Amino acid sequence: MTKEGEDIRGLEGEFTALAGPVIGKGPAGELFRKTASRAASKGGSPSAPGAVAAFLLGVFDDTTMSLEDGDWEDIRETLTEVSSEIDMDTLTALMRELLSRGKLSK
Repeated sequence: MTKEGEDIRGLEGEFTALAGPVIGKGPAGELFRKTASRAASKGGSPSAPGAVAAFLLGVFDDTTMSLEDGDWEDIRETLTEVSSEIDMDTLTALMRELLSRGKLSK
């Protein structure tokens, strides 16, 4: 495995450790891979995985963090997929945040 591959795997582990307790380890890993892939593509933000984790943990700061529309869509889709498996208060708070940002509709 290349150094870059090791770095990505390490970042995925950190992301999963942070977001896994909120949405589950499997969904957290999938969300990281989607976000990191978008971040690596043209126009993506390299800080996007951190911003996604911050959102899931309730510490997203609009003044210093930003996400692409696709990242918001992935968050919404992930929350919808895990809605029956995560804490209802947590789900409600996260969905309320998406709604307040206008990110609930497709």
